[in-house]
Amino acid sequence: MGYCYDCRIRDSAEIRNQLASQMLLLSRQHGVCVAGTLPERSGAEIYNTCVLAEPLDRMRFYRKRQVPFPERLYFRSGTHVLEFSTHLWEELVSS
Repeated sequence: MGYCYDCRIRDSAEIRNQLASQMLLLSRQHGVCVAGTLPERSGAEIYNTCVLAEPLDRMRFYRKRQVPFPERLYFRSGTHVLEFSTHLWEELVSS
């Protein structure tokens, strides 16, 4: 998919929860992790947020810290580093 870099980003940020819920549903249905980026609104700011949906109903959200041009004209940089493992990785390591 990708973004149209204009005022429509603000509109698409409004439907982030709906899109994330669909990612979680697909993850459950197929037993895989589903990842992608979605615009996320927080107050007046818009972030390019990476979403990871796991089949065990776990979701992770990470606001990208390194926002390249032209994204930085529309998205604010996140401030936190996120490190995590998924249940699929844990199963692979333990077998």
